[in-house]
Amino acid sequence: VGTVFRHYVSPARLANLGRMLPGKRILIVTGDEDHMVRTSNSVYLADKIGREHVILEVFEGAGHGMNSQESVRFVASIDTMIQSVTQ
Repeated sequence: VGTVFRHYVSPARLANLGRMLPGKRILIVTGDEDHMVRTSNSVYLADKIGREHVILEVFEGAGHGMNSQESVRFVASIDTMIQSVTQ
């Protein structure tokens, strides 16, 4: 649990992530009821990586377990992302 609260990646390293994967996008998924990772942290990641390199999905009413709470939508988001990078 400590790693979650103390993990730090500089804005410069985050910006580099998007540039490392030209033509690809990074999927960031969060629930707006997540009490472990605030939605604002996911928005921060998307902004620092660069919105042109990110697909940001915010699941309304979902918490940290969005993969089980919203499993159909979660899988569809991953499937869509995979399809976009394999075409």
